[in-house]
Amino acid sequence: MAKTSVLIATMWALLQRFGTMLISFSTNIVLARLLMPEDFGTIGMLLIFIAVANTFVDGGLGAALIQRSSLTQEDKSTVFFSNLVLSVFLYLILFASSPWIANFYSTPLLSDLLRAQGLVLILQAFGVVQTALLSKSLDFKKISMSNLVGNLLGAITGIVLACCGFGVWSLVAKALATTLVTTILLWGLGGWLPTLCFSFLSLKKLFGFGGFVLLSSLMMTISNNIQTAILAKMFQADIVGNYTQARTLRNVASDSLSSVVGQVLYPDFSKNQNDNDVLERKLSLSLSLLSFFSIPIMCLCIINADFLIHTLYGAKWDVAIPYFQILCIGGFFIPLQDVNISIIKAKGKSKILFLCNFFKTCFLCVMIIAGGLLWGIYGFIWAMVLYVFIAALTFNILSSYYLKISFFKQVKDVLINLAIFVTPLLVIFFLKERFDNFSSIVQVLLSSSIYIGLSVSLVFIVNPTAMVYLKSKVIK
Repeated sequence: MAKTSVLIATMWALLQRFGTMLISFSTNIVLARLLMPEDFGTIGMLLIFIAVANTFVDGGLGAALIQRSSLTQEDKSTVFFSNLVLSVFLYLILFASSPWIANFYSTPLLSDLLRAQGLVLILQAFGVVQTALLSKSLDFKKISMSNLVGNLLGAITGIVLACCGFGVWSLVAKALATTLVTTILLWGLGGWLPTLCFSFLSLKKLFGFGGFVLLSSLMMTISNNIQTAILAKMFQADIVGNYTQARTLRNVASDSLSSVVGQVLYPDFSKNQNDNDVLERKLSLSLSLLSFFSIPIMCLCIINADFLIHTLYGAKWDVAIPYFQILCIGGFFIPLQDVNISIIKAKGKSKILFLCNFFKTCFLCVMIIAGGLLWGIYGFIWAMVLYVFIAALTFNILSSYYLKISFFKQVKDVLINLAIFVTPLLVIFFLKERFDNFSSIVQVLLSSSIYIGLSVSLVFIVNPTAMVYLKSKVIK
């Protein structure tokens, strides 16, 4: 695959990710000021059910279309109709089970909320094949345009309804409007239409790979969302709301780069799945660059957590400040996990990926329940951080094994970047008490300036791989 194609695809993926992130982030700030923590906590109770159901629709067969080297119209149509039937079936399950879910959380409103938000599944199913085909051809321009417009119109819908006093229903309407508009645009720009054909043989072949990707994605979805479900059962809705907002703010910084890289690198890795030398170089550079950018961003978020929460959400969200700081420590490792998962998927090891994610999810449940029972909400959050670290370590070891490279060779640059950027963070925490007499904005400027200055100095002294690569590109 030409470097130019990958670069252009990356630029469009970046535009999509950071554009949608900006829209979602801005909308979340407005809605956080219009709504209460309890509203976000209530909708947070539903996330795992919608996310798990959506994974069945969006998880496996779309990835199989990308991974497969050649496709027929029969393959594409088979996946389309399979996803559509499955989405209707899953929605009916959610519809029927919603009263029991509402009773489990002792929140009657959840029944109607789940039935309404569950319609996202059917809308999402219409766009799975369109997105997979555009991703396979690295045509992220059309994907980006569809997602940006969809998120913008969804945001407007949610804010207008929140201003009109619809409360938690404005969050449901936002999700529905976003998915509907995005799907319509994908059909308009995608250029592919299904035909009335279906092949069980094609489904079987695609599911041979996609089935384990689906199960693996399901485990990933559960592990990413089950903490909110468990949290909602163990603690009150306002604590769930504060945790949800802290995690959302952390994800803006931690997930943005990794999702862009993963979105582009998985198709690129798949094209080179039989060349370990190429994959090793791409993996090493990706890990070095990701850690070079993501770790200092997380550190700056930790340093300025008070200012960020106060300025963005208001004083009623102060409880979320320490939650956010602790979660940002886990954010050091999230991008590293995602890149290694892309390598394992590209090598076709979907069964191993599923088994790993299954045991990882079981381990997560035990950790966060134990942490919450023994040490309350802070034990719960610190257990999340430990889990993210162990998960990243596990996938690093797996990708090293399949590429037949040394684990320590793979993580060397990451450890160097971690030392470079965490050291100034410790210095700032030692000095921060001396800034208490200054205004909040002065504290932010002083802390950030000192951190950036120390970090830049260490970068030029140590000269890590990421810096060498970036300098070579600038000179070229």
